[in-house]
Amino acid sequence: MTHLRAAFFAALLMTASATQAVSADVTLSSRDGELEVTGAYLGFDGEFYRIRTDYGTLTLDGSRMICLGQACPDPDNFVAEVTFSGARALGETLMPALIETFATRNGLRIARLITDDLNFAYELAERDTQRVVGRFAFRLGTSDQGFTDLIADRADIALSLREITAAENAASKAAAVGDLTQRGRSRILGLDALLPLTSVANPLREISLSQLKAIFEGRIDNWKAIGGVDAPITLHLRDEGSGQAQAFLRRVMGRATPK
Repeated sequence: MTHLRAAFFAALLMTASATQAVSADVTLSSRDGELEVTGAYLGFDGEFYRIRTDYGTLTLDGSRMICLGQACPDPDNFVAEVTFSGARALGETLMPALIETFATRNGLRIARLITDDLNFAYELAERDTQRVVGRFAFRLGTSDQGFTDLIADRADIALSLREITAAENAASKAAAVGDLTQRGRSRILGLDALLPLTSVANPLREISLSQLKAIFEGRIDNWKAIGGVDAPITLHLRDEGSGQAQAFLRRVMGRATPK
């Protein structure tokens, strides 16, 4: 079952990676007595320990190390615990579907524990023994929230509808979470098109990107100016904290990368 738990944990680390902070020091000693290191316990994924030391964050093979300290996990009864934070579009549909499918294919019982619409968790357990082998919590909101929680160690995985910004990556490095633009730190799950829509009653069927930009800049405020009817243009855009809105503002409007 150790192999299964490790595979399960790895299979879901597909959108980002992070460390989990626990405010306690532990000492890791190699089984041959050649190495001993002490630092703040960050996490254990079923195979590797992560601790923050004076020399930086270290990842050590759990099969070769003995962990001493109150924060040390029990390797024989390890439970994979992962917190996802970020975009609702990913957290409400895609990730739950992946977790549920994984549980079904591996013969695990799954239970959904709901706090509210934006905060819930999945608990996976072996069917025969009822022993819990995985807990996956979700804190849903925006892409901004996901990266903020990841950098602040409130989440293990950020769910985002956009790439990380330079400012966010700088904050990640400063917080010792690391360079999130490096290979293996993120995974693109899909590419979505941004499509401007008008009312079905609007006879205008096509506008250019330059016209769209001018409309959202306020330089064009009547449909007549671009070949439509003589009527004011009413705009609707998602909250600027959403990844999709930020992508539109950056790619179409030419705004600076959000801070």
